[in-house]
Amino acid sequence: MNTLIYIAGFDPQIMNFCNANTKRTHALIGLMLVCNTILFFWGAYQFFCSCNLQNWILIPISLILCLLLLGYYRMLLATHDFDHCHYYLTGELKKDTPGFSAMIRILLLLVFAGFSATGLSFWFMEDAVSEFLLKTNTDTDPTTTSQLLMPGTTYIELAISDKLNLIYILLQPWHILIYFYFIVFFILMTLPVAIKFFDKGISFCDYEWDENKIETDIILSNHLYTRDVVNQLRYELYHLGPDLYEAYADPPFNKIKKEQTKVNIPENTR
Repeated sequence: MNTLIYIAGFDPQIMNFCNANTKRTHALIGLMLVCNTILFFWGAYQFFCSCNLQNWILIPISLILCLLLLGYYRMLLATHDFDHCHYYLTGELKKDTPGFSAMIRILLLLVFAGFSATGLSFWFMEDAVSEFLLKTNTDTDPTTTSQLLMPGTTYIELAISDKLNLIYILLQPWHILIYFYFIVFFILMTLPVAIKFFDKGISFCDYEWDENKIETDIILSNHLYTRDVVNQLRYELYHLGPDLYEAYADPPFNKIKKEQTKVNIPENTR
């Protein structure tokens, strides 16, 4: 279980102090990551097979992309949308509103999913496309020959765009299945992240409370240490007293700016 928790990017040491249900749910997320990564690897491998690459380079490229996806998953799951300032001031967990950065991260995950789904569709439809090409190449009626293909074209010689067009032509009577297939694949690839951030039982579990407290304490301790070092340097180098001025009311989070008071300067001193 700890291996799955570690694969998903969660801290096993913090998880050891959590209840059994929290451990199971986070291990389940890790299991989904493993399954999705294996599925992505096979989809990437099939996609590059369709690009007619040499066999010795197919597996290394697929593995590199596979590791990139796993690392990206871990980054998404480890990127908390909790407001540390709110926790510091109130002791409660509050999620930040998802912004442009969150949308870009989800879109990039969908790109990974679309890439793998396309490769798997080549694998599923290879026999059907090859049979269609064989029938097209042996058909003497020129009106039934696909305008996309040259006579005698084989499956290996097809470009990626031609394969996609042929798959669409073959599945045209059931074109709704194409959209359903990609939608289901997108859901499967984004499910671990969706569970982590939209299931309140997981996103507000005891693990998140403990981790958020540790992170907040680290931020505060580093801020205090840095401030002490700066004040010590001010005294040793310039014989100046400590600089206690703060532009914000909640250092080091710096989200609540102090109200600036207007200083009235007498006319005779201008």
